[in-house]
Amino acid sequence: MTLRRQLFLSLSLMFIVLLAASITINLYNARQQLHERMAENVQDTATFLAFTISNAAISNTSVNNQKTAIESMVNVIFDRGHYNTVIYRDTQGQSVAERRKPVQSTNVPGWFIHWLTIENPVANTDAMSGSSQQGSVQVIASPDFAYKELWNIFCEQMLLLGLICTATYLLSSIALTILLKPCLLYTSDAADERSSV
Repeated sequence: MTLRRQLFLSLSLMFIVLLAASITINLYNARQQLHERMAENVQDTATFLAFTISNAAISNTSVNNQKTAIESMVNVIFDRGHYNTVIYRDTQGQSVAERRKPVQSTNVPGWFIHWLTIENPVANTDAMSGSSQQGSVQVIASPDFAYKELWNIFCEQMLLLGLICTATYLLSSIALTILLKPCLLYTSDAADERSSV
């Protein structure tokens, strides 16, 4: 193997390892940030829903009106966010209003989801009416949105990796040709002298 090829392979390997490490670190950092954002979101949603249900219970005296209002609030919250489950339970633990998302297929490959597993954040909050507990709210986030975000980041960075590797290949090929030209001239001169002797 020529010196030129050895240098080129070494440079290429170094760039690929550095860029792969950079992509991995970026993806893990993005996963952590998305998980924290999802956890904050489900906690805020659960707290807001419990507060809203508590206020609705105070203003509605009829049990049927309360149940209808609670179901309506759960439906609105569920339809407006990225949640797997939104449940309101009474003080005995019986479900009063519940929405669950059916399992959906995503455009994200299974190996990617397995590689960057995201825990579903869960938030539980009590709905209080004065000093007495009226029920509890549970909100479970859906990681589908986070996986799509991470997959987009991965695809963009792989495209960038390809462009950088191509540019590195071209620039290093030109640079090595220029830098090694004197060595090639020296070796060809030496070969000519040996053949003339």
